Amino acid sequence: MKTEDLAEINYHVVCLRSLGYRTAREHGLAPREYDLLLAVKAMPPGTRRGIRELADRLNMQHHGVVELATRLQRRGFLRRYHDQEDGRQARLALTPQGARLLRELVERENARLRNSAGEAVSSLQRIVGRLPQNGNGHRRNGSTNGNGHHRNGNGW
Repeated sequence: MKTEDLAEINYHVVCLRSLGYRTAREHGLAPREYDLLLAVKAMPPGTRRGIRELADRLNMQHHGVVELATRLQRRGFLRRYHDQEDGRQARLALTPQGARLLRELVERENARLRNSAGEAVSSLQRIVGRLPQNGNGHRRNGSTNGNGHHRNGNGW
């Protein structure tokens, strides 16, 4: 991939994320608080929604997720509970209030994305179309750990 292509992808990712962050700020949330609510909701079924797993998913340090979770818990958007198998492990879940807020945020972000995402999609399709293929005729997409996440745990 050329440097210009990577820069263009980065530009579109930043633009698209800024839509969600603007929506979050309009509802009194910090961007990373919104990210945590999304991550808690979007964890695959059967996945433990623990601090460590969420930190990996958000590419954050453990203590940063603890701080975000504490703020969101104080505001009534998250609840913390202990794992039934290992009581030392804290797990997170959305409260009904947090689920309502997240639903509203996602609806507003989706509306903004419908208006803004066309250029990003076209650009990404063009760039992906130029990527080299491996010997099986498939695009190279990195080494994953089986659940779509890269082996080093930070998405890269």
